[in-house]
Amino acid sequence: MANILTIPNELLDEIASYLEPLATSHLLITCRSLSSRLAPAMLRHAIAPKHGIHALHWASQMRHLSLVKTLLPLFPVDLRDQGGITALYYAAVAADATDETAESIVRLLITHGADPNSESHSVPLCPAIYARSSNIVRLLLDAGANPDWRGGGDEPLVVKAARAGDVAGILNLLLEHGADINGCNGHGSTPLLIAAQYGYFNMVKMLVEKGAKLDCVDGDGDTPLILATGQQRQIVAEYLVGQEGIDKLSANHAGDTPAILARAARYDNVLRVLGERGSVGDSEAVKSGRRCALSCGIGSRRLSELFCWRVRSKQG
Repeated sequence: MANILTIPNELLDEIASYLEPLATSHLLITCRSLSSRLAPAMLRHAIAPKHGIHALHWASQMRHLSLVKTLLPLFPVDLRDQGGITALYYAAVAADATDETAESIVRLLITHGADPNSESHSVPLCPAIYARSSNIVRLLLDAGANPDWRGGGDEPLVVKAARAGDVAGILNLLLEHGADINGCNGHGSTPLLIAAQYGYFNMVKMLVEKGAKLDCVDGDGDTPLILATGQQRQIVAEYLVGQEGIDKLSANHAGDTPAILARAARYDNVLRVLGERGSVGDSEAVKSGRRCALSCGIGSRRLSELFCWRVRSKQG
């Protein structure tokens, strides 16, 4: 237990005002003029856990760097709160891509031996990824964090990074530290499928160049090209259709093929490549479907095309 005489007044007040009634802070400071023997007991009283949260956890979450430095000698660095969460996780939760304080606290905790793989319902990498804090993600990975952690949610970190948009290059960091580029969740979604669906062109290009599986299929039977065309991600669709190994023919469970969806989106460049490879479907079925849609009073050409291809899928 550190001697209270070595702790600045403002930090004593910070501890006491959070964890105990304000009168405690006055008692703590008064200890300086009473007896150093009383100081350790009063300090233990001040930093006692409140509502299951220890002072170190609170200071880490509040990004109070000086207080974390003061408290580290007083607590085990991997001390858990009543929910099993450590100070390192709290610091990662407080991460902000533009704030360096949380990064400094994470670095300090790791230097003192914090375990980056210590988990309750999650691990520190998860909130750092959601916060798009590439510096903290790098710190955790360099400290030995598992880049392929899945947890009870059955969604690997590479998928979480893909969903977050990866504006900070976090997915690439995970891959550089050995993460599975084709890691998928329970639905079968891989980073490439998600990037194609949301139109993240730079991410799609990076994954293709790094060797991601191009013929991956999710639980709905969707391929990267189907998702890109179906979600009207034109730049991504035009890039994917030109890649060797991309699936250009298969239909998903709803009967949609890349050609059907490219027609609906009027992606001439995609259709041109598909046509050269014999991937464009039966035009008569399309025409009959369009006539059916128009007879129902759907004035929009776009809606009629979508409707007719649904008819075609049922005919098949």
